[in-house]
Amino acid sequence: MRERKIAYRYAKALFDYAVEEKILEKVNADMDLIGKVCAQNREFRLVLKSPIVHKRKKTAILRRIFQEHVTTETFTYLQIIAKKSRENYIQDIAVCFTELYLEHQNIKSATIRTAVPLDEPLRRKVIALLEEQTRARIQLNEEVDPELIGGFIINVGDQQYDTSIQRKLLLLRREFEGNIYIRGF
Repeated sequence: MRERKIAYRYAKALFDYAVEEKILEKVNADMDLIGKVCAQNREFRLVLKSPIVHKRKKTAILRRIFQEHVTTETFTYLQIIAKKSRENYIQDIAVCFTELYLEHQNIKSATIRTAVPLDEPLRRKVIALLEEQTRARIQLNEEVDPELIGGFIINVGDQQYDTSIQRKLLLLRREFEGNIYIRGF
């Protein structure tokens, strides 16, 4: 929890700066890239978190990887992070920055799990219904889970809509287990 607070504060500082300087889109793209690099490279994360690797070496690694690919402002920010010995929070900072960006743009992330992949007309209809319900733009992530049998499960923020056959069977099973009149037969 403490790490999340630290990452949020650093992300918020960068976010406020990017809004003030009107470079939010560029910095968001940079933070997206940084987040992807961290997520895909376990060795990179381990080096950043290692207390054995010297701060100058970590700064050199960050320079080598990101200097050519991010804006000057973002790279300067990464150098400040390394100077403050907070480089082990870079991935969390990128995640928090993305959350702040999505909130600022009134975009909500939704995940839909279905037994079969959605076709395009149904996908558009689901997005339209969710946008109407949440009054925000929806970024829809799809997952296929054959165990659902049918129906769907949608998660938007901390809300969940579960209309899966799997859930209905579970509720029916619980109802029959609790019914003492039928159990005796």
